This record gives sequence, C-alpha cells and structure tokens, in this order.
Amino acid sequence: MKLDYVGRLGKRENRECVYKFVPSDDRRGVIFGQWLNRDEALNRELVSGSNNIVLPTPMINTTSQILEYWERVLAFALVVHLFALKGLP
Repeated sequence: MKLDYVGRLGKRENRECVYKFVPSDDRRGVIFGQWLNRDEALNRELVSGSNNIVLPTPMINTTSQILEYWERVLAFALVVHLFALKGLP
C-alpha cells in the first residue's frame, strides 16, 4: 500500500496532513479474485456433499429425569415445611 503526500489542512494549532491512496499495480486484485473463486467453489462442493450425511438423533428419556428432579424438589419442600412447623431455622 502506498500513500502520496497531498498537503496540509487546518490552522497551525490543529493542522492535519493529507495523503492520497495510490493503488498498487502488482495484480493483487487478480490474485485475490482467483483465491475468492477457489474458496467459493470449495464451499459449494462441501455444502453439496454434506446433503447426503444422515446424523441419527439421540433419544434421551427426559421424562424420568424430570420426575426425579420434581421428587427432589418436593422432598426438599417437605423438609423445609416440617422445619417451619417445628420452629427450627
């Protein structure tokens, strides 16, 4: 990247230098375009190839886990209630 000095703007106390961008002539744009085309083609190939993959959905029996959780909550609530009836902290 190259910058050419253009001049100065502003008063002496708040002066700013102004530069102008000079585009390179080393064919970077062509090379980056080729890389982009290559990457986009690879992405299309990966996406189209992944349509044939079938992932099994694991079956989880959450009903028993939910029941176990609520049994513990109710047991804890019962203990708290019993402590409250006896006047214990």
